Amino acid sequence: LYQATVGSQLTTQFPVERDYCIRFCKSVIQLCQDCNLEVSEQFYEKIGELHLQPSSAADFYKTYFLSSDPSLTVSLREASAVISGGTTGLSSWTAGEYLACWLDGQDRARLVEG
Repeated sequence: LYQATVGSQLTTQFPVERDYCIRFCKSVIQLCQDCNLEVSEQFYEKIGELHLQPSSAADFYKTYFLSSDPSLTVSLREASAVISGGTTGLSSWTAGEYLACWLDGQDRARLVEG
């Protein structure tokens, strides 16, 4: 599970928001404990590693999986600042993922025709 999520090459290349990653690891640990499953030490190590990083307004990435094929992903760089450089809209629109899936299922010729 660790290698498929927070320990994956994708998250190394496109790191998620620090606090989100900490919450995810803690949730996995809690779920394992609730189910009496052994918790991988890697999750504890990841939390420790993340706590050593400064909690700043650094950019992070959101990755969207557009199909069941894990190679079809889109990673977007986002900023935690509400306003930056005089503009807002520095985060992806959640409905955009659904729009992409809907468009994928449409007849492209019909869409181009209007």
